[in-house]
Amino acid sequence: MGKNNHRHFNLSKRQTLENLLNKKVTAVVIASTLMLHPTSISREIKRHRLLVEPSMKQSFCSSCSNHWSCTLHFRCGRRTCQHRCDGCKALTSCDAYLPFHCQVLDRYPYVCNGCSRELKCELPRFFYHADVANKSATESLILSRSGFNLSVDQYEQLNHCMYEALVHKRQSIHHFVQSMQDLNLPSEKTIYRYIDSGQFLTRNHHLPKKVMLKPRQKSLSMYEYPENKRIDRLGHLLKDWLIYQRKFAIIDYWQMDFLGKPHASSKEVLVLTIPVISFTLLYLLEDTTAATVQALFDAMEMDLGTALFQKVFAAILTDRDTKFNDFLAIEFNPNGELRTHIFYCNPGASNEKPNVENYNSQLRWVIPKKAILNDCVQDDLYVLSSNMNARMLSSIDDSTPYDLFREIYGEEVLQKLHITYIPPRDVTLQPIHR
Repeated sequence: MGKNNHRHFNLSKRQTLENLLNKKVTAVVIASTLMLHPTSISREIKRHRLLVEPSMKQSFCSSCSNHWSCTLHFRCGRRTCQHRCDGCKALTSCDAYLPFHCQVLDRYPYVCNGCSRELKCELPRFFYHADVANKSATESLILSRSGFNLSVDQYEQLNHCMYEALVHKRQSIHHFVQSMQDLNLPSEKTIYRYIDSGQFLTRNHHLPKKVMLKPRQKSLSMYEYPENKRIDRLGHLLKDWLIYQRKFAIIDYWQMDFLGKPHASSKEVLVLTIPVISFTLLYLLEDTTAATVQALFDAMEMDLGTALFQKVFAAILTDRDTKFNDFLAIEFNPNGELRTHIFYCNPGASNEKPNVENYNSQLRWVIPKKAILNDCVQDDLYVLSSNMNARMLSSIDDSTPYDLFREIYGEEVLQKLHITYIPPRDVTLQPIHR
């Protein structure tokens, strides 16, 4: 007999149970044989016994307690009938009828296995068959562990809240779960499984990273601009950044990159993010050149002041985009004062600034690749930046980038950067200007 640590009946134990029932063995003996409690034996039999109806149409008298001793005549009203009423299939009623109830089905063994009257009994019968019981138990076990562990009201509430947050407001699942903790929602993994089941209004195609594209294969030479070959970046290379970061213990630095734009758009988005706290600034530039990038940094320094700008923007790591080639114009203000340090990644090595690359992929849900931003203004990106920085992220212990930045630099800096506070439940990330 197979072992299963006595936790569940298996097919071997059920076959043993069926054989012992056919021999009319008591529940105590069966329980001792199977090393289970007698109550478990009774529950197993009642739970999986099989109802067998009589194979032929029976008479009205077959279910009467007086069936075996009945001598009545003329109950059908025909005085010429010479037969006893017992067994007559034309009989539909009798004033002496007394319903018969087999007590074997009310107490152990609860089934007709091994009954001496099994072949003669004309009543509905119950039997215990090991194969049928094992199949029924397996189906019940699977059914109890499948589907949603939700009531109808819970399903409706979760379905509505999830669609509102994930589809209308474009929130992430992590942010949705963390911001709705008072609703006692399932875990993130369970939410993903519910969506994948296709039984909710929110579907896989509503999740920006659920369906991934194949990586594009490009040679590293395609990422190197011809103009860059004539620029001496000595002192601003990645190895220089690693030395500078370790020497001065730089923690809060920025990664910078442009979000790609379609050729039909005259404007593009500059992304600046602090990796350690995921805080991000978005700026809209038109007809982008090295001069417009310099003008942006000049305007930011004017808003913050030189001393505060030097504190906030201590170092910047970026790629070798031609618009960032004039690193002296970015590092020094028009008065010749050093305001930041800029360093460059190697060509085609997006893994050297992964945080801003990841952020760009998140922004694609709000600013698609074919988005035309000609009618978009900087205030739109201030609002978008505020919403992105109000998300609760697992990478920063379910805090928001806004809160961490405020703890480090203060509320005044946020105001000067035009970043406003947005309650987590009001975070909305709608696609803009498709």
